[in-house]
Amino acid sequence: MDTSKRLYEALFLVDPALAAGDWTGLVEKITALVEKRGGEIISLKKWDERKLAYEIQNKSRGTYILVYFNVEPRELSNVERDINLSEDIMRAMVLRADFIDPSKPIDKETPIEAEERVKREQEAKQEIESSAASTAASASEEESAEKPESQEAENESEKADESSEQA
Repeated sequence: MDTSKRLYEALFLVDPALAAGDWTGLVEKITALVEKRGGEIISLKKWDERKLAYEIQNKSRGTYILVYFNVEPRELSNVERDINLSEDIMRAMVLRADFIDPSKPIDKETPIEAEERVKREQEAKQEIESSAASTAASASEEESAEKPESQEAENESEKADESSEQA
């Protein structure tokens, strides 16, 4: 019998009010459910809050929590049963995560993190463009300030040429 732990991926659906109000309590509860059966949490992230396709427990929105954990395969059914008996978890799906390379980091970018990254990149791009525009504007102001001086010098040399021609 194989007693080595395997990696599993679980996606939990919870009430968004609970996730927003007592996030640490919810994390502790999920961690306790896995560790109760000898499991070990590898990664736990708030994935996103979404509108549900249909109401679950009279809720039209839900918060998804993505969890990677190691547990012995014979204990998985007990972990799933404990999850399903939990009143705080509206739905859950647990999958074997054989597709994940253990040598690579497991923390994937969540939709919330991707949205924040895109927003930061856009802000940085706008900042660069505005600083480039202000640099270009200040350079054109300097050029326009230099032009009158050079024009004055040209005017003076023209006047000098005219006076020398008249004499």
